[in-house]
Amino acid sequence: MDLFTFFLGFGIGVVITFLVIYLSMRSRVPVEKSAELVSMWNVRELGLEVKGIIESAGDIELPSGSMIVVRDSSSIPQKILDSCEVRTNPDVKGNVLLGRTRAFVFSGIMSKRSMVVVTEDDDLQLRLSNHFSNLWASAQPYAEVVSIKDLRDNIGRYVKITGHVTSAKPFKGNPPYSWVLRVISMGVGVDILTDKEYDGDVEVIGKVRENRGTMAVDSLFVKKLS
Repeated sequence: MDLFTFFLGFGIGVVITFLVIYLSMRSRVPVEKSAELVSMWNVRELGLEVKGIIESAGDIELPSGSMIVVRDSSSIPQKILDSCEVRTNPDVKGNVLLGRTRAFVFSGIMSKRSMVVVTEDDDLQLRLSNHFSNLWASAQPYAEVVSIKDLRDNIGRYVKITGHVTSAKPFKGNPPYSWVLRVISMGVGVDILTDKEYDGDVEVIGKVRENRGTMAVDSLFVKKLS
């Protein structure tokens, strides 16, 4: 059984010692340059493009738009649910944050007071990244259910809305979007940016934004209901 298998099967805290031993044995680079157990750290060290595997989290802030896969949304702070692209997967175990050049492996709950292993080990980062991708691919999008009339109170948040498509026009802006849907519910409408043309009733998950005084939703997921 290699370290990564052990890491997935047991608690993160137990693995810390094994991680340091593993890195010191497999690398000619001094272990302190590959991984370090620290109590003082900052999420900004990971950059703006952060990916996370979160089983439970406390008082921590992540960059807006971070891609996060969680075990259960009820154990995640609302500010993360509101500002990040979140998916849920019951197979999530442990708490890990991935940046472009390093990763944070948390010893327990993901909070500002937690001890973390900061690693720049290429092999471990690749395995963690692949594990994140597998969890993400099989996860379900998370969003708060809101009505279209309340979108102005949810600017910058990820939401789930339903409505009827009254028109679909080609989008003249930048990819990944190709279409603008006009979706109406209870007499109130909103523009939805999508990569496909839809008609009928739809369910939309996406991020709310304001465009020249009107509300719009950049979709992540669209499901045709009828």
